[in-house]
Amino acid sequence: PTGAKLSTDYGASWSALPGVSGIEVYISASGQRMVAMDTQYSNGSGGTVSGVNITVSSDYGVTWTGTATFPSCRSAQMAMSQDGQCLLVAGRDCVMVSTNYGVTWASAAIAPLDNWHFPAVSPTGRFMAVTPWLGQIYVSSDYGATWGMRTGVLGEWTGAILTY
Repeated sequence: PTGAKLSTDYGASWSALPGVSGIEVYISASGQRMVAMDTQYSNGSGGTVSGVNITVSSDYGVTWTGTATFPSCRSAQMAMSQDGQCLLVAGRDCVMVSTNYGVTWASAAIAPLDNWHFPAVSPTGRFMAVTPWLGQIYVSSDYGATWGMRTGVLGEWTGAILTY
């Protein structure tokens, strides 16, 4: 990857963001908060995935700060609340939660470790969900503090959306 780029003129021109190599960039509804998630490889680009790095901006992408590295989190995806305060990262053997714009992170209390996919966060951040590749969906209704398995919704998941 060549790194992230920023446009401040509705896409007419783009400038590189030094130190931000995020493959995926998540942007709050206002545009003020941004989170870049960069997949790390143990032996160069395209090699074995060895984790992810998280970099955040609170000033419309002008400055960026690296806040977290999850070395055991592979094939990760992220979801963000509308204001950017609540974040959920889910991947192989990891589910990580932040409720302070990505400044600090905590491992979600979900067992067993699995190949987690399709993180979803409601617009307010209160509700969160993750799904394993096959199995029951896990849901939190308290900003990711506690998690419970939803019974009766066993399936092969292709996505999750929370609208409340």
